[in-house]
Amino acid sequence: MGRIQHAPRSKAIAKVHVFFYKSKVDFKKYKWLILLELFSFLYAQISSQFQPKSIQMKDLTLEACVESFSEAQSAQRKGAQQIELCDRLDLGGITPTHHLIRRAKEQLTLNIKVMIRPRGGDFLYTAAELDQMKADIRFCKAMHVYGVVFGVLTPKKTLDIPRIKTLADLAAPMQVTIHRAIDETIDILAAVRELSLLDNVHCILSSGQAATARDGADTLRKMIEIAGDRLTIIPAGKVTSQNIAELHNLVDSTTYHGTRIVGLL
Repeated sequence: MGRIQHAPRSKAIAKVHVFFYKSKVDFKKYKWLILLELFSFLYAQISSQFQPKSIQMKDLTLEACVESFSEAQSAQRKGAQQIELCDRLDLGGITPTHHLIRRAKEQLTLNIKVMIRPRGGDFLYTAAELDQMKADIRFCKAMHVYGVVFGVLTPKKTLDIPRIKTLADLAAPMQVTIHRAIDETIDILAAVRELSLLDNVHCILSSGQAATARDGADTLRKMIEIAGDRLTIIPAGKVTSQNIAELHNLVDSTTYHGTRIVGLL
């Protein structure tokens, strides 16, 4: 928190002195009125130091989670800078069809990130499922998609770093986001540290292991501190156009994610 500046107070007092000198008003007679005015001025100055920061939407990246072309169009029209393109959000999101990816890429101008997830359920994948994920990443890369989103866990509820690294290296130079599989790990802060060591991982999508980003705000702040400039932590979980200002004042991230991040699509 910055130091309170006293220059405005000195100028205010000086102006008061000049006023009473020139007008020849009895200073002693009105001293309580003067003190009251000065107190009010100083209170306003000090209080302003503790007000929540105002949110500047133009300085934030709003990422809309969508599962159809019409939703993607609506997100772009309503001001989202990027989308996470998925299918079956009722399953938590899986890889969309190549047709939808191609159409979105050809007809939209905002950044497109594609969910790479072969099925709903857990994040333990067979060799065949990993091969499918690799094929989908190659397709996105050939389409010059902005980024891909995925996550792989071990049976011990830790990040499967070797497999994540393989997929991330394959995806380069696309932006790579590790999705909310990280919220199921036994030590999410350790997971952030592990990901920060991988060259081709750029973002982490998380609710801070809570039902909502608001409830996970304390953990999200810790994740952001650990990530530093190396990774972008993207708060997710019931983030909407109505509550993003409050959440931003709590976690101070640069990017936020939600199905209603720019309103109802």
